[in-house]
Amino acid sequence: MKTKRKVYGPIFIGAWGGYTKAEDVQMTLKMSEQLPAWFYIYSPGLAGVAPRSIMNQGKQYLFIEP
Repeated sequence: MKTKRKVYGPIFIGAWGGYTKAEDVQMTLKMSEQLPAWFYIYSPGLAGVAPRSIMNQGKQYLFIEP
């Protein structure tokens, strides 16, 4: 991530497992809007619904895969 600020982590939330529905992904993205700029969330995605990504301040950054 391109940033000149300190980034802390990892902080694991949702350690019980991955998302079970599309609303879970959107809820996590919306939650990321409320968190400080230094807080990045890894999203494991949801098969057939949402790809793996990093969420930060309401934005979703996708992984590039071959």
